[in-house]
Amino acid sequence: MHSQSRTVDHATSENSITALGEAIERHGRPNVLLSDRDVQFYASGKKGEPGTPNIFQQFLKANKIKQILARVNHPQTCGKVERFFGEVKNRLRWNDFDNVDDIIKWHNEVKPHGSPREDVLETPCCLHEEVALEEKGK
Repeated sequence: MHSQSRTVDHATSENSITALGEAIERHGRPNVLLSDRDVQFYASGKKGEPGTPNIFQQFLKANKIKQILARVNHPQTCGKVERFFGEVKNRLRWNDFDNVDDIIKWHNEVKPHGSPREDVLETPCCLHEEVALEEKGK
């Protein structure tokens, strides 16, 4: 099976632009993007002030994508995403899956997650379907 997702060895602005460009081709352009303040996403100047935009920020501006920056020293903002990438890394290392696409499918369609309803575990796909049905019924 050919995987449409891929991994990279280094977190750079260039790799981030490539990955985001591929995601845009595959899923469409987002209006906003939440990122942390790592150097590949954000150029900081002296005393925490914004610096000259880096190439990732320039890419976002050229594609009319608003960047929302996570709060400093607040890992909860991107915690679920960080946890997911840790899961991907471990599953590939343990050879549980052949490729990233299979991990994403398992994560979204098979693996139970906590839900807004405290007494229920459900997959993101199930929760998304329920919300869509509720919206349709309004």
